[in-house]
Amino acid sequence: TITSVDNTGAVSGVTCVGGVAGINFATMTNVYNTGAVHGTSEVGGVVGEGHANLTNAYNTGEVNGTVYVGGVVGEIYDGAITNAYNTGAVSGTSNVGGVAGTNSGSAITNTWYATTDAAGRTISTSAAGVTYNRIGTARTLAEMKQAATYSSLTGTDAVSTVGKGGTAWRIYEGNT
Repeated sequence: TITSVDNTGAVSGVTCVGGVAGINFATMTNVYNTGAVHGTSEVGGVVGEGHANLTNAYNTGEVNGTVYVGGVVGEIYDGAITNAYNTGAVSGTSNVGGVAGTNSGSAITNTWYATTDAAGRTISTSAAGVTYNRIGTARTLAEMKQAATYSSLTGTDAVSTVGKGGTAWRIYEGNT
């Protein structure tokens, strides 16, 4: 199990490139990336190629690749993605998504991705000739900064709007 790991630096490679892990075979919880991630295939903001559960994860860095490019996971084979979001721009030419570039049948729940940046410009949407999937829930960046967006999270996964709220997620309205 990998818990409470983050990356803030830029990461680049060719295949299986992720902000925290290139390939994960261990459960990952409370992990995030804020750095830019660049590669060719299986490129993800947090994990490039996923084979285990990923819970409470986020990415705010730019993610760029060619195929199987996702804001959180490039390609998910096994395990599940639960309680994750991406606010970074995601670009590629095939199998591109705000949360995952492609999903080979894994459960993906409570996931969101931004469709606009801070200036309101469109990010993470289909460009001419690009296959862009709809894994996760699309929201504007302004909506991503509202606790109500995450109302499906409950218990210790719920979003707190106060400091030390005893939950994994905290949002001060208007901020990510």
